[in-house]
Amino acid sequence: MVRSAGKTWVCRQVAEDKFTRAEVNLDRSTARGWLVTQAISAGGRLVTIGAQMLLSEEQKSQIQILEEAQAR
Repeated sequence: MVRSAGKTWVCRQVAEDKFTRAEVNLDRSTARGWLVTQAISAGGRLVTIGAQMLLSEEQKSQIQILEEAQAR
């Protein structure tokens, strides 16, 4: 899970080299972490290592798009 803009997200793998973020609510704290009961389906593939890097790359590409639009 990663936190961004005051929200909590999980990163899901949707294709071999494609990922998407899904917002989740932290339902309940446990001794081992947080219990999340939505946005995750059986058989779904979640990123457990490198989610922050995926978020950083997503944000970096958004900044580049904004800078290109401002340059026009």
